[in-house]
Amino acid sequence: MLLIADSLNFKVKRVGANGNISTIAGNGQSASAGNGGSATAASLAEPADVFGAADGSIYISNLRNGGIRVVSAGGSIGNFSSGTFDNPVSLYPLPDGGFLIVRKFARIVSRVNGAAITPFAGISSSDGIGDGGPAESAKFFSPLGVVVAANGDVFVGDFKDVRVRRIRNGVISTVGTAQGEALAFDSKGRLHATNGSGVLRIEADGSSTRIAGTGVAGFSGDGSVANTARLQFAEGLVFDAADTMYIADTRNHRVRRVDGTTGIITTFAGNGVAGYGGDGGAATAAQLDFPRGLALGADGTLYIADSDNNRVRAVGRDGVIRTFAGTGATTFEGEGGLATGTGLPTPMDVAVDRAGTVFISGAARTWAVDGERRIRTIAGTGAFGFSGDGGAGPKARLFGGRAMDVDANGVVYVVDTSNQRVRRLEPIGPAKGLVHSASFQVGAIAPGQILSLFGDGFGPAEGAGAVLGPDGVLLTTIGGVQVTFNDVPGPIFFTNRTQVNVQAPYELAGADFATIKVISGGVTRTTLVSAVVAAAPAIYSLSGGKGQIVALNQSGALNGPTAPAKGGEVLVFFASGDGQLSPAGRTGVPAAAPLATTALTVAVEIGGRPARVLYGGPAPGFVGLMQLNVLVPEEAEVGAAVPIVLRVGTQGSPAGSTVAIGR
Repeated sequence: MLLIADSLNFKVKRVGANGNISTIAGNGQSASAGNGGSATAASLAEPADVFGAADGSIYISNLRNGGIRVVSAGGSIGNFSSGTFDNPVSLYPLPDGGFLIVRKFARIVSRVNGAAITPFAGISSSDGIGDGGPAESAKFFSPLGVVVAANGDVFVGDFKDVRVRRIRNGVISTVGTAQGEALAFDSKGRLHATNGSGVLRIEADGSSTRIAGTGVAGFSGDGSVANTARLQFAEGLVFDAADTMYIADTRNHRVRRVDGTTGIITTFAGNGVAGYGGDGGAATAAQLDFPRGLALGADGTLYIADSDNNRVRAVGRDGVIRTFAGTGATTFEGEGGLATGTGLPTPMDVAVDRAGTVFISGAARTWAVDGERRIRTIAGTGAFGFSGDGGAGPKARLFGGRAMDVDANGVVYVVDTSNQRVRRLEPIGPAKGLVHSASFQVGAIAPGQILSLFGDGFGPAEGAGAVLGPDGVLLTTIGGVQVTFNDVPGPIFFTNRTQVNVQAPYELAGADFATIKVISGGVTRTTLVSAVVAAAPAIYSLSGGKGQIVALNQSGALNGPTAPAKGGEVLVFFASGDGQLSPAGRTGVPAAAPLATTALTVAVEIGGRPARVLYGGPAPGFVGLMQLNVLVPEEAEVGAAVPIVLRVGTQGSPAGSTVAIGR
């Protein structure tokens, strides 16, 4: 006889000696019910493993609710014990009649002999290791929930340790007792934590008060006081400004609402039947499938991580539910596209920042959805593992992504559960200490752009200048200094102890970010992360990015108040940040104009009037330098400081650059 745990059909099947297959337990519904009755009429919560005992009994591990069910030789079903076993993924019978339970979340193996359950392998607690010391040195035991307080303190639900821990100024401590699958603050700043099938309020002295749920798994109580109702593994929690509490009643496939004034609980979304349906209609009539994380937008929209539907759903103030992200597919292939046009593998939590950006955490990725509903990866490669600390989030590896929150500064905290860590994601934007060589402004960088980095301990005190190699290509290491962009070295023009002037490699074309490292004497002196854009144009000027630009009139004279350019004449000036070339540029190799030009469209305005661009591309013989040859418009305004703007693609040069125009 062969026994099969048909997990996602929520059944256990048997194949007889004659090859016929039949169901021996489970009615196809994802729940844990039916004890005392026929096993085939009972519901199972994702059976993960099964074995037959010598006495004819059949043992089933219920992955979703952590229970072990037993089917008697007569066909009735019951619980093996009253306890749960933290995602029991495997059962192994032993010769003495006992068996082993592999407990996934607890990371231990338990031995069962009769009614006795004893440890067999692994550890069952980290006992809050690290409390009172640096948070980065502490140990978690299946961290799940996370929330950031208004003062910047980060709270983490240390699930298997049954502790809620606080990180303040880098120091970790325990503040209360709860499993903490989800954490949230009410308007009074009081911390709340889910605890299995209930919600606790953690008091200032570390004690707790039950706010919702009886602690016994089940479904009941709509229309009554919340702490008399039954929930089934609450895994999401959020409060609105009126202290109305929303709970993801995960294994009841519902979101419950607790009125902030009366304390009465009702169903807010989901009809209790696992599935996908109901978009465009009342949220209470819709189907959800293991809803987990919750977040509220400023407009009152409730976002739901509808995990097993591989979607994020949104319920507006009108009570109508719609899909916000995900197609239901289990692969993500929509980088930069509409969030509703791509798969979203098992979203676990959601968060919303002040700007309305919606963040979504999954098992191996974290995404951001902007105001135009376009989605991008901010952390994770999609492959499980651990790597990437200190670098750009999309190059890192995660193995959990169970919960997340975002603080007032846009910093995202992700609970990397299986790696037993909380990861911090700082927004990728302008990098401090990195400026455009033309404008001296901080901002996103472009392929081929000339940059200046400032710091300390870079190159030799006396300085070192650019050097061409035997092949005529600018060297990427001078004075023992090298600068890498996503591990690709950039050509260096100059370095001393506090500064490096370098060209961003053209290999950055198409990247969203760059991890920049200054390496001196084989030691990484500084690491920066910057956003990458297709173009970041700025015009070289005589006074550090503003005022009179460096330009040559048609006569060859340096443009200025005493030597203005005239309408209809050619003006030549210089810039950087025009991005990739056509044909594609080679980093460090001077381009021979006019064989190469800027790949994007180039436009120039002088005094608000369009100027005809005769040439826009590499300056002959100069690495990373853009040359512009333009015809001054006849109708351009006359003056000693006429505004000039360069546009490359969709990007324009900073305001403040001027040119002298006369008659």
